Amino acid sequence: MSPGQGSPSKSAAAALIATGLGIGIAALGLGLGLGIGAAALAAGELVARPRRRGRPLASQEWYGAIDRDGRVGNRADQLLRRVAQGGVEPALRAEVWPLLLGLRPRWGTAVELEQGRRHRREAYRALQARCAELEELRNGKGITAAASAMVTSQSHRDGGARLMSNNNRSATQLVGGGDGSGDGGHPRRFHEPPKDLGTFTENAPVIRADVPRTPFRHGSFAVHWEAERLSEEEEVEETGKSIEVLESAAPHATTWQAAQAKRLSSVLNAYALHDPEVGYCQGMNEVAATFLEHVPDESEAFWCFERFLRAYRSHFIISPRNPTAQPGVRDRLAELGAVFRRCDPPLWKHVQL
Repeated sequence: MSPGQGSPSKSAAAALIATGLGIGIAALGLGLGLGIGAAALAAGELVARPRRRGRPLASQEWYGAIDRDGRVGNRADQLLRRVAQGGVEPALRAEVWPLLLGLRPRWGTAVELEQGRRHRREAYRALQARCAELEELRNGKGITAAASAMVTSQSHRDGGARLMSNNNRSATQLVGGGDGSGDGGHPRRFHEPPKDLGTFTENAPVIRADVPRTPFRHGSFAVHWEAERLSEEEEVEETGKSIEVLESAAPHATTWQAAQAKRLSSVLNAYALHDPEVGYCQGMNEVAATFLEHVPDESEAFWCFERFLRAYRSHFIISPRNPTAQPGVRDRLAELGAVFRRCDPPLWKHVQL
């Protein structure tokens, strides 16, 4: 047992406490660092607990803990304990959650924090772009364009093909001559579809079905969206432009719920591509919706969701492919069964399959 994991009985107790998420996320075997922050967030923010909660972290405490350069420093440990006891005021969650999840370094300055956000935004946009490419391939729209960018290289004696564009590497067929052969008399060869196309194709329909069923709550994003809408209406009154003209320049959803559904779909598809071993599991939609509710920046909401699942991803994997990796759901159930067998033999006998 590694340091910081605790006994199986304590792990099982953490599992039972964490069921307030409604998706079986359990705080089993969390180590130091990221796990503690994720557990604190789950305990103070996401899990409904029977005992009386403490006072949530307020703006005065939060901004009082930050120095003039934007560093939290050694005060981070105290803030973590406060969040675990009472949570965070909703208006502060977009700022505090990244600290708990390791996205915001405790010694990072304001400039360094902004640089980190820009880097994460670029990475998220790359995932979104790849999802858009795979959606076209899945619908058959991108096959012709992708295949036309691939030619047979005469320098390859074995008839192998060379990609002319990295962006079009997902074509399913090499282009050959009209007589059924490639350039130089080599036979036409078929190229296997990219692995991420299979991942995307498997997860996208399930995500599409789950997003409309997701309950969205009015939070920071809704307030932000409504403020932008109000600003547009004021611009219409001041400039005389029609709302249709503004929407044609920057089209958006007609309600904040529709906008949130679009954001949720984007986040879930991007995550399935980012971590193909886990992919998408039903129930993730409600966890991601919680981050999107309180974090208006879609990129930051995605990376908060991704960091949170790092601590709990083993609970979405039945059996890990790598035996040395984090244990999977079956391993966790075995631990829980060991606790029941020792502490409550009649219950264990009843539930044993």
